[in-house]
Parts: sequence; structure tokens; C-alpha cells
Amino acid sequence: MTRGPYIALLVVLGCGGGSDGSDEAVEWSYSGDRGPSHWGELSPDFAACGQGVEQSPVDFADATPSLHPALQVDYLGTPLVLTNNGHTIEVEYREGSSLTVAGESWEVLQFHFHVSSEHTIHGNAASMELHIVHRDPSGARAVLGAFLEIGEDNDILAPVFDQLPSAGVTNEVEGVEINIGDALPLDLSAWRYDGSLTTPPCDEGVRWFVLSTPISASSSQIGAFTDFIHDNARPTQPLNDRSLG
Repeated sequence: MTRGPYIALLVVLGCGGGSDGSDEAVEWSYSGDRGPSHWGELSPDFAACGQGVEQSPVDFADATPSLHPALQVDYLGTPLVLTNNGHTIEVEYREGSSLTVAGESWEVLQFHFHVSSEHTIHGNAASMELHIVHRDPSGARAVLGAFLEIGEDNDILAPVFDQLPSAGVTNEVEGVEINIGDALPLDLSAWRYDGSLTTPPCDEGVRWFVLSTPISASSSQIGAFTDFIHDNARPTQPLNDRSLG
């Protein structure tokens, strides 16, 4: 089932898991005078995009990914409902799936993609990046990221790449469920740091876990995505006094 276009101006929190409740939507983009270098000027609500000191993404130049404390991924399947919000393609997740780290738990809200990757390693970006967005009962967010490199077809993500909607459209794929946990690598070693949303309003206080082992997708799958969404990666931000581990 496909629901037709439904947005004109929208504040899209690609890594935020929903609207911030602002009364007035603000248009932003990844280029031009509404691109990342200008986000902080577009609205007082976006001030952190320009003034924040713990912003995401970052470059993992000299950091070593850590396996401990272990990431406990308890993801279930969810009906495949994809939305193209003009900035990314997002799959909403039904309740009941969680990420737990050292006794802290966050529930999965949605997952989405960036091309190329937002985080980098020694300045080098991967072909894509998967972000699985979580929130705890207090509203605090955590994001589990995974790099996608060109390789073999990704069978788990194939239903996503096969049903990509046009801008402003939601596709409800009847009879299909996806468990995003099945797409993750066996090795859950991750870079960990305190950061922000990578889209306006760039709110800080986000826990980031970015897996060091990439997953694969074929060039045709990545090409299918870029037919709809391309260049939706925010540039890396200063590390300042943060530690990466």
C-alpha cells in the first residue's frame, strides 16, 4: 500500500525519532544557503547546529573501538513501513525492541540511512551509513550506527531497497516484516562517544555507538537508494574535549 505525498515544509529529525513539537516548520537542506553550515542560522531552535560543542558526526582518526561494556541488541521484527521525508528514507519500528548497554536501555524508534556515511575513519567515508535510533523513557536518545560498503547483495535489507518510496510518500509493504538486528555484523565492537542529532535541531546528549565492522550492500542496492536520496551526510564536526572509545 502506498500513501501519497503528505509534506510540504517539515522539520525532519533523521536521527531524532520524531518532531520536536515546534509550532512552525523550518526548511533546511544539505546544500546551498540552507545547508549544514547555515543550519544554526535558520531558527533559534537550531542554535546547537552552530554553537554546540558536542556535535555529530565525528571522524574516528585515532580511536580504538571497544567491545566492553557489551552491546545487548534485543530487536524483534517490525512491519515494513518506509517513508521518504525528503532528507532520508526511514523505517518506523513498532514497540518492543531495545538496545541495552551497561544496564541502560533504549527502545528502537526507527532506522534510516545516509549516503555517503556521516562518520568517517581517517577522513574516509563509507558508501552509506545505517542509523538505528532509540529513546529511553526520559526522552534521552541513543543511536547505533553501521557503515555499509559495496559488496554482495544484502538480503536482509533487500525489501527496503526494493520498496523505496518517492519524496513525500509512505510505502506500507503488506505481509513483510524486517528485523534490522539481522543485518548487523556478529562483531559488535563499536566506537562510543557523546554527541548530537546529525540533523536540525542538532540536539546534544545523544549516546553514539558506531560499529567498526561494516555490513555490505551491492552497488545496485546503493544505487537504488541514491536514485531517491543522495548527499544527505552532514560533515564531521570538531571533537573538542570529547573522548572516543
